Amino acid sequence: MAFRKVINPFLILFLFVNSSIAVIEVDVSKISINFGSQINTFISNCFGVDMDFYLLISTSNFSQENPYYMRQQDASQYSVDLPGTSSFLIQSTTDFISLTGVLSMRCSNGGNVSDSFLISSQSSKQNDKNNQDVNIQVTSNSYHWTLTATINRKCNGANQYGFNCNEQCTNTNNDDNYYCYTCGANGQKTCCPSADVNPDDCSYYNHPVSSTWSPNTSCSASAENTYFWLMISFAIIIAILAILLLLVLLELCCGLFMGGRAAKGSEDGDWIVPKEPKANRELYDADINRHHQYRRRQEETRESSEPDERDRRSPYIVSRQGMENQSYDDEVLRNEWQEPQPRRIARV
Repeated sequence: MAFRKVINPFLILFLFVNSSIAVIEVDVSKISINFGSQINTFISNCFGVDMDFYLLISTSNFSQENPYYMRQQDASQYSVDLPGTSSFLIQSTTDFISLTGVLSMRCSNGGNVSDSFLISSQSSKQNDKNNQDVNIQVTSNSYHWTLTATINRKCNGANQYGFNCNEQCTNTNNDDNYYCYTCGANGQKTCCPSADVNPDDCSYYNHPVSSTWSPNTSCSASAENTYFWLMISFAIIIAILAILLLLVLLELCCGLFMGGRAAKGSEDGDWIVPKEPKANRELYDADINRHHQYRRRQEETRESSEPDERDRRSPYIVSRQGMENQSYDDEVLRNEWQEPQPRRIARV
């Protein structure tokens, strides 16, 4: 019984180009399907069948299919073996990897039958099984055919581990004076069984001082408590400074405003006598009114009369009669003229 496997040449080119950057590699080999009875019991009056088997791998953002084609197979056989190995390369991180298979058989008399298999389903939350040959056996959905295969999931790059091959681990050698450990199949570090090695972080007890920070180094409980209380104290100091700054700003803004009002009140107190008699208030109001009337008449006179060229510089109207032999200037006249002031009324 001869079997033939035809692989798409474009798929081979795709795998060759991307093999250097792939992170996960899944190999499926030793695929065998057992029907439980002769094939012609599922397709009556059939002596030869054509078989198509599709192996499909799917992730959260990637899918790939590998086909197997077998022609003119004996319909009286109980099982078939699919030779060769299918390799799938996954380039991006994912949360799950699902592997399924579909078998379809066609007879020359027009009859056909097909069934599907859920071969494997792995999640990132499960334990890693890298670099291990895992033998699986599953049953088809409709006809309960049995499929057996061997699956090996591994990282394409060196010293890569983890479900997505994003963890690095390298076995230490004798030249390393700081750490001593070996890498397991899933990238876990196993400390060297030596009395000189700390089993917590695989570091030597007596090693040279290193300026390089190690991710395995953990802070002690006392250091963590000290750091915590320092941060709390720093936050309290910042809060107190912020409150003091706010009080200073309020004092500057509101204090200037209140001070202006106090100054204005003291100025008014120079002119107005508190609790003065009614007669004094009447005299004071009369003087204030006369003062305002005088100022208005001066402004009206200044606006209505147009001064000559000699008087344009002075805001006051001064008669120059009898002043031919005397010299005056505007500044002297302005200093000599005094604006009437309202009388201050003393309390009687």
